[in-house]
Amino acid sequence: VSTQSTGIIDQCILRLTESERAVFKYIHAGEVHTVTVTLHSFLDVGPIWEMKATEQHGIAMELKALGTELFREKEFKLAAEKYGMALKILVSDGCRAGVLDSHGEKINSVRSNLALCFQKLGQPEGTIYHCEQLLSDKKYLVEDEKLRVKVLYRRAWAFCGN
Repeated sequence: VSTQSTGIIDQCILRLTESERAVFKYIHAGEVHTVTVTLHSFLDVGPIWEMKATEQHGIAMELKALGTELFREKEFKLAAEKYGMALKILVSDGCRAGVLDSHGEKINSVRSNLALCFQKLGQPEGTIYHCEQLLSDKKYLVEDEKLRVKVLYRRAWAFCGN
């Protein structure tokens, strides 16, 4: 299954109930292929806001890794969705409450990746927004000079429309 189908399959799987089966058909190299997915069980972990900070952080890092994988496959829209989900978790009060020394760096990394996705998608407004957040957030100020240069470049690109 191509990464282009990943978003559709993700949405379908999220709607499955226990023991339900879904059949996906797709065409690859001129041939019709069928994939069957059965949800045998799932963990009832409860709402994310009730999780410990370390659990929230782990989910955010998994989403970031998936976003990076999708980005490498040039699936920028899907990557942006995963980075956006990771960012929502990382900036939540519950996750920030955890004692994670590099927490700010991870937020900056995810936000920078999200800005790059918007750049690749030709959406300068999104690039500008996330770059401005990176440059103005006093709590998670970008101290890494290399990242700061990237952010300034991406923001300049967005303003120039290139």
